Amino acid sequence: MFKLNAVTAVIKQISKRAKSNSPLIGLIVAGLGFTGSIVSTATATIKAVKNTEQVEEETGEKLTKKELLKENWKYYIAPGLLWVGSAASLCFAAKGYDKSIKSLASLYAASQTAKNQLEEHVRSVLGDEKYEEVQEEIAQKELDNNPVTNATILDTGHGSYLCYDQMSGRYFRSSEDWIRRAVNIFNNEICTRKCGLSYNDLFDTISPNFDAIEFGEDVGWGPDRGVADIRITTKKASTGEPCLVMRYNRKPYQQFDWCG
Repeated sequence: MFKLNAVTAVIKQISKRAKSNSPLIGLIVAGLGFTGSIVSTATATIKAVKNTEQVEEETGEKLTKKELLKENWKYYIAPGLLWVGSAASLCFAAKGYDKSIKSLASLYAASQTAKNQLEEHVRSVLGDEKYEEVQEEIAQKELDNNPVTNATILDTGHGSYLCYDQMSGRYFRSSEDWIRRAVNIFNNEICTRKCGLSYNDLFDTISPNFDAIEFGEDVGWGPDRGVADIRITTKKASTGEPCLVMRYNRKPYQQFDWCG
C-alpha cells in the first residue's frame, strides 16, 4: 500500500508540473517543430531532385511537368503535416500565457514568414494543382487528428453546416455563403477605413459569439499588404459529417496599421 501511494504521489506531482509548464512545453515543441519542418522540406527537395534524376536516367527522357509532379509530390506530405502540428503546439502554448503574448506573437510572426517562404518554394516545385492536392490531404488529416467529438462547436446563428477554422482549430456552425459574406464585409471595412483589422475582428464579424484568442489581437490584415483571402473546401469530420474547412490563401500578419 505504501509503494502504491508513493507511486500515485509521484504521478500527481509529475502531472502538476507538466500542467504548470504546459505553455513552455508547447513553445519548445513548436520551435522544434518549425525547425524540423524546414529541415524536412530541404530533405524532401533533395529526395525529389535525386528521384527525378534517377527516373530521367532510366527512361532517357526529360520528365514533363505533369510527370515531375506525379513522381515527387509524396515527399512533401510529411513536412506539411509537421508544419500543421507545430502551428497547433504554438496555439496551445498561447492559451497558457497572458504576460508573454508579445514573445509569442513574435515567434508566430517569424514562423509565419518562414512558412510562407516554404509554401512558395513547395508550390514552385510541385505546381499549383499538385500543391492543392497536398493541402487537401493535410486539411483532412487535421480533421482526423482533431475529432469533432472532442471539440466545442460554437453556434454562429448563421447556418447549421459544420465548419472548421484551420488556423485556430475551432469548430463552429455556419454556412459557406455567410462566411464569404462576412469576409467581404470585413475586407470592405479595411478598404473603407484604410487601416488594418485583426484576426479576432474577422471572427467577430462572422459571429460575436466567438471568444477572442490571444494571438488574434496581434495579427490581421491591412490595406497595404492585402486583405483577407480565404479558401473553403469540404472534407469529412471524424463523425462522417461533411465539414467546411476554412483555409487562408493570405494568412494574417503583423505590422499592419491598426484601426483606432
